[in-house]
Amino acid sequence: MGIEFLGRGVDWWNQAVVYSLAVAAFAAFTGAVATWGVVQVQKRENEAAYDRIELLRMANLKLELQIQPRRLSSDDSSKLSEALAKMPSCPYPIGIVSRFSDVEASDFADDLSNAFSKGNGLQQVRLKNWITSEKGVAIAMLEGTVIPESVSAPILDALKNVNINATITTIRESDKTTIPERFQPNALYLLVGVKP
Repeated sequence: MGIEFLGRGVDWWNQAVVYSLAVAAFAAFTGAVATWGVVQVQKRENEAAYDRIELLRMANLKLELQIQPRRLSSDDSSKLSEALAKMPSCPYPIGIVSRFSDVEASDFADDLSNAFSKGNGLQQVRLKNWITSEKGVAIAMLEGTVIPESVSAPILDALKNVNINATITTIRESDKTTIPERFQPNALYLLVGVKP
């Protein structure tokens, strides 16, 4: 007769140990898989959060650029003046025009005026109080006068050289009173409108 403990023999206890070890191994395996799953999910959540943060950072940078006032750095002012100095002499006086009650456009027009005054000895006048809602920067002449390409191309290139994308436009005869001095024929204008 074999020895028993709690009414069970050694074979039963051996089987109980084997089953217990199997249950413990399964529990350990399940715990390891669950831990790995948690790590993977957290890693993906962190990557998604990083991506969202990066998108927000890029959106903020874009917004900062949109609200940052246009200004010419001293380097850009020098580059613009140097580029203008290389162009052929301009047969027209030039008016640098900024909008009424638009401090940002006025400051930017002042920067441009300073650069233009140093480049090529251009005869230029600073004009303020333009009553308009035009956007961006453009070179223009009064309706009925055509800007020769020999004048417009070097100015556009000089502006582009400092990342100012200007256009060419015509000032309608009906709009010539949108500045107190009135737009004049046979004069070239650099119009500084609302920041796009």
